[in-house]
Amino acid sequence: MAHKGTGGSMNTDSTKTAEELFELATIAQKTDRLEDAKSLYKSVLGKDPKHVDALHYLGLCLRQQNALSDAAGYIQRSLEINPNNPSAQNSLGATLCSLNRFDEAEIHFQAAIKQKPDNVEAYRNLGLICFNRQKFSEAIGYFQTALSHAPKHVEVLKSYGNALLHMDQPDKALLIFEKALSINARDANLQTDTGIAFQLQNRFREAMEFNSLAICIEPGENRHWAAFCACINGLLPTPAGNVEDKLEIIMAKGDHAPHDLMMPIAGALFHKTAFREIIGRYARHVTAETIPVATISQDISQLVQMPLLLRLLSDYPVTNILIEKVLTTLRQHILLSSIPIDEIKLPFVCALALQCFNTEYTYLVSQEEETQLEKLKQHLRDQINEGHSIDPAKLALLGCYEPLFKVFETNDFLDSAFPPDMEKVLTRQVREPCEEQSIRNSIPDWTGSSNNVSKAVRSQYEENPYPRWIHTTTVTNPRSVSECLQSAPLNMNLADYKAPASPEILVAGCGTGQHALQPATRFSNARVTAIDLSTSSLAYAQRQSKKLGVTNIEFGRADILELSALNQSFDVVECVGVLHHLEDPMAGWQVLTKLLRPGGLMKIGLYSELARKDVVAGRRIVKEHGFSATADDMRKCRQFVIEEATKGHLDLQQLSRRSDFFSLSAFRDLIFHVQEHRFSLPMVQQHLEKLQLEFLDFEMAFAGDLIRFRDSISDRSSNEKLLLWHEYETQRPDTFRGMYQFWCRKPAS
Repeated sequence: MAHKGTGGSMNTDSTKTAEELFELATIAQKTDRLEDAKSLYKSVLGKDPKHVDALHYLGLCLRQQNALSDAAGYIQRSLEINPNNPSAQNSLGATLCSLNRFDEAEIHFQAAIKQKPDNVEAYRNLGLICFNRQKFSEAIGYFQTALSHAPKHVEVLKSYGNALLHMDQPDKALLIFEKALSINARDANLQTDTGIAFQLQNRFREAMEFNSLAICIEPGENRHWAAFCACINGLLPTPAGNVEDKLEIIMAKGDHAPHDLMMPIAGALFHKTAFREIIGRYARHVTAETIPVATISQDISQLVQMPLLLRLLSDYPVTNILIEKVLTTLRQHILLSSIPIDEIKLPFVCALALQCFNTEYTYLVSQEEETQLEKLKQHLRDQINEGHSIDPAKLALLGCYEPLFKVFETNDFLDSAFPPDMEKVLTRQVREPCEEQSIRNSIPDWTGSSNNVSKAVRSQYEENPYPRWIHTTTVTNPRSVSECLQSAPLNMNLADYKAPASPEILVAGCGTGQHALQPATRFSNARVTAIDLSTSSLAYAQRQSKKLGVTNIEFGRADILELSALNQSFDVVECVGVLHHLEDPMAGWQVLTKLLRPGGLMKIGLYSELARKDVVAGRRIVKEHGFSATADDMRKCRQFVIEEATKGHLDLQQLSRRSDFFSLSAFRDLIFHVQEHRFSLPMVQQHLEKLQLEFLDFEMAFAGDLIRFRDSISDRSSNEKLLLWHEYETQRPDTFRGMYQFWCRKPAS
């Protein structure tokens, strides 16, 4: 071949046979060299004017170039020579559809099916013709026939789901879209279709996740943006303000969990051309040194004009590797290149300092940065010792690398006036940690810890309280225990359960307080006793509870294995994400069961073996490469995981998508934990039988296929339900990706 481009003519060897030329043409067509392919097909026809495949494929080339009339002519000539060609019949029908000649197209699709009864594309195309004529029931019939031959055909599933949406059956459409997503979750249109189905059910929170993901997959596409905007407007139907303003209002309201809002905010940002250009620039550069300082400075000036981004950085952990790379590179450049931080850029550096504190300084730090940091710390100490005004820009920059309370005392800043953005950094990084230190002394120590594993776990959480959080969801309309569990969306069958008027609740292993706040605000007249091994975690929990005005929680340090010493009993016991970290989970579960009053309810959360394949892969890497649980080693381990995920390691790709991957304490809890057990549902069933507890139901976000399956087994016994759920999870291992969270009940006598 003398020419390899996609345009222009191609010189061909006149000595080649028609079949040799045809083979070259098909190779050119498969590699999108359409002009070369057309030239070769015409050479084939010059030697053999009745070459049916050359006529057919030349028509396909022309169709790809939108020369539809010419395309139809060539495919028609092919069929005149050999009408018994279902592929060509389908190709001609599809081309005629593009020319809006639907009646003629239908004849060819029917011919294709007659010649090849399992012709999936022909059935789909007939369905699309019916769809176009708004005959949705007929369209569905064709789609169902196509799926009987190819159950995992994503395009047919999408068409089927959209037909159901047009018939006002979003619940059924969701079942179809979920099946398609299990096959290809990277299809942006499919994500948007799923979001629209949720919107039609007025389930805007669920819709937001899918609409946001569609934008992140295919930013700039108006269809995804329009669906996203409709979702936000449904979630917050205020007349004034654009989508970004509404997202900020939703953030300020504080009734959405951070992980629910991260994806929508990222979606809104990725839709902005300037933001996409910045993300793309840093994704292309392997090292920061390859980006000019002037470009860095200009990028910061653009980012600081995005209030939604600044709010995100200040208050929510960013769980996106692309955004993380930008932030890491900018932080490094500001420190090493001495980019001047004027009043315009200060809000960005302060927001970055808050983000780094929120994620516990999880970004990798180079040796050059370490050296420059020591100089920066010494400079700031000299300013304080000499009584000079502290430079807020340099102080904020240091806060991007280290928590300021570990470097300075609170009274170091008493005589200094700082801009509001810097004041927020000082509150988060100095005043609140100091408040936690004073709270520690007031937390009662109710039990000892004689178990060695308990001591090791306590040590981990004293060093890394988990999780660090700024915002969490609380319930504003508390109800009785039975009302909460028996009404939508849980709809549990509690039989003859009688809810106590003022339930006494134990939260065993409350961590930094998020878990304790749920029953404290969810159940009316609740009195909550919240225990944890870590005093650091409890101090954080108590400070945050006070900040939220929640006063019905009593915090105390205690070991689950020693809780019998409390000589108390409870109406409700909740223990989520804790038992699997004990040396003997069953021993801890037995203690909790004894503390539960007869007829009482218990909520348990345990890791699923099937759902943590990626975590197991991460723990294996820690062991094989000898990473320790120091901050520096954990940062190096994260970077290793990111690099391996980029190379295509599927388990590590999954690991790097977990929200816990993006902060140091959560990352330590994820793959560095000193003790982890994982369970299967048959194992859970065995434990429940030994403890004489009755399984009630899971507490999770039920939607689509989950609802259908749950309803289908509602009349089964407790043991049967668990075994059926096990079969379901075996087919869908990500079902309990967080963990098993379920309620059970102690016999009344």
